[in-house]
Amino acid sequence: MLHLFENIKFSFSCIRLERVDRHWRTELFRKEFVIIPYSRLYFPVEGEAFGEFGDVKLHFRPGFIYMLPPYVKAKVWCPHSMLKYWTHFNAHIQGTLLDIFNVGRCEYEMPVADPTLFTEMFKVLIRIQSPYYFMKYPPSGVDKLEADAAITLLLAPFFRNILASASNPATCDQRILEVLLYIEQHISERIELTTLAGITKLNPTYLSNLFAAKMGVPLIRYINGRRVADAVCMLRDKTLSIKEIADRLGAENPLVFSRLFKRHTGRTPVEYRKHLLPDDK
Repeated sequence: MLHLFENIKFSFSCIRLERVDRHWRTELFRKEFVIIPYSRLYFPVEGEAFGEFGDVKLHFRPGFIYMLPPYVKAKVWCPHSMLKYWTHFNAHIQGTLLDIFNVGRCEYEMPVADPTLFTEMFKVLIRIQSPYYFMKYPPSGVDKLEADAAITLLLAPFFRNILASASNPATCDQRILEVLLYIEQHISERIELTTLAGITKLNPTYLSNLFAAKMGVPLIRYINGRRVADAVCMLRDKTLSIKEIADRLGAENPLVFSRLFKRHTGRTPVEYRKHLLPDDK
């Protein structure tokens, strides 16, 4: 497992310091934001909130840092108020689009020994990722090194926990890694459960149960969630037709793709493009 941490490629969707209140709850989110392709990192400064996914229950509060892996259907809510640093990001294994937090299982709540250090690392990330910063200073390799160092320090407790878990056969399974890599390499094709079972030399039903137990999400839902996440990115390119996107994602036809997309996001691809991306060119 250790070699997977070499040359991880980090990318960020957003980084902020934000105060949330009772309106920060999953029931009020747009449906397409419930299952997302990013890991979510929360560092509370004041107040409290709660979260859960699968059988994992979290109590967001100061003194701890929290991580939710990509593609899990998480539920969060804030009873009163919470001030938090947070980021949506990916930590891709070199040469793949496979996120390390989809491969390695870890504790999703970790104590913070030095809150001041973690606060400063978030401030570094917010500064570097700010559009105003890029207006003043052109992007450089130094910025990337600084950002990678900051996020690595923030994630270090989780990385250590993954490595500790990897030494335990009960939590580390090479067969699941093989399945994840196959899905990433063939996401544009039809992926059959029997094919995955053949790769792992497991009974299809056993593989489905094993994947759900290890990953916290059913196998088919994970595959569909991956495709929907890619579809959301492709829909931002209005030169691509719905049929072209469906073909690229290995859907049987545009109708099947549209139903899948709506089941995950609450909108058809056409509705998503029309109502949620009105300003995209």
